Amino acid sequence: MVTTAKLKLTKFFKHPFWKDKLILVFVLVHLGLNIAQWLIVYLGLRGFQGYSVPLHYTILGGVDTLGNWYQLFALPLLALIIGIVNVTLAISAYKRERLLSYFLTGIGVLLQVLMFIISLAFIELIRG
Repeated sequence: MVTTAKLKLTKFFKHPFWKDKLILVFVLVHLGLNIAQWLIVYLGLRGFQGYSVPLHYTILGGVDTLGNWYQLFALPLLALIIGIVNVTLAISAYKRERLLSYFLTGIGVLLQVLMFIISLAFIELIRG
């Protein structure tokens, strides 16, 4: 059973998708930003466990939704899920339509950057 999983993993990483340097850069940047986002949210929320934190902000009314501190971890989790879905779709499309794979991985990085900025903004709002 372990060898079957190991064979599948080996086959997964031998796909030509992983040999493309541009895609590899996109995936590594996405992973790096996601790890940094998890750290920023974790370190930014230290000392706020048990308190309500802002979860939604509008330009007209300011903070309009408060919630538990751990709900802010949904941002890096959502960015990670989007990245996994995009990479999975990009791998399946790579042999037929390489440009679509570039688009999917590039959009994943763009979304990760936006989620990173949103996390920074919420931590700054909390830390005040």
